[in-house]
Amino acid sequence: MAAGAGAARGLFAVTVAYEDDVAAWALEQVALLRSGRWALPSLRGVLNDLELDEEIWADAVDIAGREAGLTDLPKTRLWSFEQVLADDYLPS
Repeated sequence: MAAGAGAARGLFAVTVAYEDDVAAWALEQVALLRSGRWALPSLRGVLNDLELDEEIWADAVDIAGREAGLTDLPKTRLWSFEQVLADDYLPS
């Protein structure tokens, strides 16, 4: 990415689609983060929304099941967000 090329694009605009080129997309995200032109949203509200959590888990299990051909995945999340975010977290 040329110096200053992102300034005209706007604060959150991306020029490379993840689906088209994951490596180029990742490099662009890094450049935006390092330049301070990308603000990461807080996920605290999402982490505390039980209904959204259940919906996200169901979607993730559905996608993982289809992509990996698995049928016996847990219907509910086994670990809380607090457990997953803990420094000493290791799933069993």
